[in-house]
Amino acid sequence: MHIFIQRRYSPKVGASGLTAQLLSTVEALKPLGITADVEAFDGRDLSPYALAHIYCLPDTGAALRGLWHARRARKAVVVTPIYWNLDRFEREGRALVREWAPEIADPANVDAETRALVEESNALQAQIEKTTLRLVYRSADLLLPQSEMEGAQLVRDFGVSPDAIRVVHNGVDPTYANGSAERFVQKYGVRDFVLCVGRIDPRKNQFSLLRALAQDQLPIVLIGGTTSPEYLAACKKIAGPNTLFLSGFDASQIADAGAAGRVHALVTWGETVGLAALEAGIAGCNLVMTTESSAREYLGEYAWHCDPGDRRAMRDAVLAAYDAPRARARELILQNYTWARAAQESCAAYAELSASRVNAYDPAADIETLVELHARLLPLQNKYIERLWQDKTASAAYAQRLANGRVMRVLRRLEGLRRAF
Repeated sequence: MHIFIQRRYSPKVGASGLTAQLLSTVEALKPLGITADVEAFDGRDLSPYALAHIYCLPDTGAALRGLWHARRARKAVVVTPIYWNLDRFEREGRALVREWAPEIADPANVDAETRALVEESNALQAQIEKTTLRLVYRSADLLLPQSEMEGAQLVRDFGVSPDAIRVVHNGVDPTYANGSAERFVQKYGVRDFVLCVGRIDPRKNQFSLLRALAQDQLPIVLIGGTTSPEYLAACKKIAGPNTLFLSGFDASQIADAGAAGRVHALVTWGETVGLAALEAGIAGCNLVMTTESSAREYLGEYAWHCDPGDRRAMRDAVLAAYDAPRARARELILQNYTWARAAQESCAAYAELSASRVNAYDPAADIETLVELHARLLPLQNKYIERLWQDKTASAAYAQRLANGRVMRVLRRLEGLRRAF
């Protein structure tokens, strides 16, 4: 079987997680007789392919374009959602950031009218995002979440039929078990530390982790880049003298860090599973996992679980994991979460699709909603940009971050709709 897999436009964005999952699964499919062309959406002729697999979320605009291109070509479509409900983050996580680091949530010198425009714009964009996701998820023939918990959220949040759910578990490259603790110690001079691998930003919640452990004198190593320099600066401001901030690590260096560390803490406000945590687990770290993830389903009693909004619970979990013998979850992960298993589960789903499943979902109502929401949003964005230019001295950094980022995302979605129809 030869299939087309649509990836994100830039494979380097989020490459530590999403791209690693995709490329590892593709390699593991080859022994099962399945080959794949993996590219960003390019409008190619899909006639040589048995099906299309959309693997580019959370880029909803590109996903929508790819899905409707496949539909016009009369190809079955499977979607890997990579979805976790972030309502708690929007409701509680951002409030914590506002409390502890107000300069991130509420930049200075932004007047009330501009702030109101931003808030109204954000609310509309959230509606657009959810409507677009519903359109993508319900138009697909099959969805391949990484856990039963993720699948249940898709059913609850988007009205997806349970019959369209096929779980494909995450896998881990076993070479992460071969890291060298001594190599890491020789270079950085620290071992038996609390490790946290991942992009440093408010959703990943490293600020709360540092707050929770502020009085314990434990060495902490954070590895990851950032899309929020203000958040990174706030983390560095409160970090203790035993905290290292590192970035630019490749897989072998991360394996070395896992071998030298004692605990890996994943305390995010939303994670499907947490590939970085599984990698650290086979490297030998004990695992502290957020309850806003599928970690209980994957790891059960082999990890310590904590609420991302509860600093005391976070601290208790880290200290308990730190005091326990290392490598508690290593064998469980190595035996159960392999790319071979992920490939077998994917292969079974593809075989079902080849039997010409019929998707009866009518997208008309969701398309109408999207057009209406975009029609309401664009005048707001235009007004907002004009206002920022009028006051560019006070709001230059804010303008660049919001106008360039958010407006471009809206324009990409509109372009996706235009090309789809």
